[in-house]
Amino acid sequence: MNSIERSQLNRLTLSFKDQGLESAFLDEHGQNALRITVTYFPLLLLLFAIGLGVIMAVVPHLTFLRNIFLCSLGFLVLSFLYFRFLPPGVHAMQLLFSTVGVLLGWFYAYGLILLQDSIFQLYVFVMIIIHMVSTSLALPLRFVYSILVLNATWFGFIFVAFFLSSLNTVDALFQVLYLAAINGICLFATYQREAATRVNFWQKGVIEKREAQVSELADFLKKMFGRYLSTEVMTSLIENPSALELGGEKRIVTIMMTDLRGFTAISERLAPEQVVQMLNSYFEVMVEVVLKYNGTINEIIGDALLIIFGAPQKMADRAQRAIACGISMQNAMDRINENNRLQGLPELEMGIGINDTEVIVGNIGSSKRSKYSVVVAA
Repeated sequence: MNSIERSQLNRLTLSFKDQGLESAFLDEHGQNALRITVTYFPLLLLLFAIGLGVIMAVVPHLTFLRNIFLCSLGFLVLSFLYFRFLPPGVHAMQLLFSTVGVLLGWFYAYGLILLQDSIFQLYVFVMIIIHMVSTSLALPLRFVYSILVLNATWFGFIFVAFFLSSLNTVDALFQVLYLAAINGICLFATYQREAATRVNFWQKGVIEKREAQVSELADFLKKMFGRYLSTEVMTSLIENPSALELGGEKRIVTIMMTDLRGFTAISERLAPEQVVQMLNSYFEVMVEVVLKYNGTINEIIGDALLIIFGAPQKMADRAQRAIACGISMQNAMDRINENNRLQGLPELEMGIGINDTEVIVGNIGSSKRSKYSVVVAA
């Protein structure tokens, strides 16, 4: 875990320091546990019952005691599969699983008394090992509950081995130390598993928060610039949103100003609807040409366009782009006038002025409403 993750997660108790985050973690995994329980537990129970019935039918000579161990083994397998399907759940569910795990562990420990000096005594010892490993891998058990189950099982085995069984002291000591090593390995694995689960949950929340911020920023940019910037410039602004903070900077840009020659006189001879129709057709073509050369349409002033090359995205070839854009715009006038003739509208002539100069560019306005604009530096 890095320093940020350590600041969010208590490494001793494996719980989030933020209670809201801890509650969200338990709620999410508790809901998943409940959903998966309802879905998978009846199916696993049915499969276990069928398997047990088949074994009992195929091997009818099994003694009652061996059937008990067979049922215990089946219960262990069932519990292991059930736990593997479940993520860390709520405390009540975990306490229930912990209680079952401890009781089953004590049952195996007590089996040492019933089966001492028998071949089954070795089987019980193996079952205790399997039980400890499977309990540590049981996903609903949090680390604190795993400590409870594993240590309770281990101490139960110590009590049986030294006080209730016929094991000599040396054999009992070796078995206890062996189980202690397994216990330590299981607890370490359980700790690492839950730590990774919680860190992933926290990182998922951080990623979702950042994605929401990026989405909000993207929506803001689309509202502010989307109709006047090319896709490349929009992408640059999303990757570097600081360019849109209130304030300005000096920068050398290429400014293009266009307007329609004699448009005031033309508009006086036309109906208002025809003027708007003609301007919309004109701007539809011109905006497409400007965006093709990554120009920024800073203003639409009546029939005029104020276009910037080199802001907000820096361009080394801004002047060349502006000149090429201006030529393309003049060439596009043939298409515009052809459309005007078809609709009975007058032909238009466009003038273009281009200047490469130092200006102040930036977001000008207030925190509630601002506008990206240019101010001539001198």
